[in-house]
Parts: sequence; structure tokens; C-alpha cells
Amino acid sequence: MLQISNLVVIPERDDFAHQLYYQDSDFQVVDRVVELVQQRGAASAQIALA
Repeated sequence: MLQISNLVVIPERDDFAHQLYYQDSDFQVVDRVVELVQQRGAASAQIALA
């Protein structure tokens, strides 16, 4: 466990979040965003929100 303060304790591994956000399709999207950032010279946040 990682303790941020007296009130907040974060588990070192969040299995629930891992199930939601670490799918192969997530990494495909990130790879495409990186590709577009390199092509257009824009910020990754701009491409991700477009």
C-alpha cells in the first residue's frame, strides 16, 4: 500500500482499474494518437480530444 496522507491509502496494484483500462484496444488507440502527433506536430492531448 502507498500512503499519500493520513486519509488516503492507495493499493500498489488496482486490479479493478487494470480490468477496465489495460485492454489491447487501449494500447491501439494510444499508438494511433502517437502516430498522429508525430505526423501533425500537435500535442497528444489535442489529438486525443479531436
